[in-house]
Amino acid sequence: MFKNSDMDRADWLLLQNGPITLFRKREIFVDAINALSALKYHIIQACYSDRTSFYRDMSVALKWEQQFGYQWQGNLDAFNDGLIDEPFSTAPDSAICVENFDRLVADDREWSWNFLDIIADSSRSYLLSGKRLICLIQTNDSDFDPGRLGGLEPQWNSREWLTKSRK
Repeated sequence: MFKNSDMDRADWLLLQNGPITLFRKREIFVDAINALSALKYHIIQACYSDRTSFYRDMSVALKWEQQFGYQWQGNLDAFNDGLIDEPFSTAPDSAICVENFDRLVADDREWSWNFLDIIADSSRSYLLSGKRLICLIQTNDSDFDPGRLGGLEPQWNSREWLTKSRK
């Protein structure tokens, strides 16, 4: 639970406008990851280059084989189920951080939107039990706008909120 004195914490600033925060510049993305790590967040990182490696990286990060006995192959219903236990068996606060998300969108816009929507919904559910799930998305598209996810529109981080800051 956040207190008034926590309003300067990195996680409060990231969660104040919803569970998903967008980043253009990699160094600002890395700064946010490091700030969450300093707050003892369990960090799940994946850099999208192709679907096969992305599925493998997420499968390993979410301990898919330990939970279900097989490697995750991108099924979104299964991803939703997988977020029920992990990453929270590792730590009460977690962050899913995806680099090069624009490449994933280029491969399959609808799938990528649904992926983020599942994270947004899971984040809201976890907040009810005092756990935090934050999603950081780095995109090379300075005009990236996924639309509403979990009822909210993801916002750009405070350092890149102005469009000119992302160019």
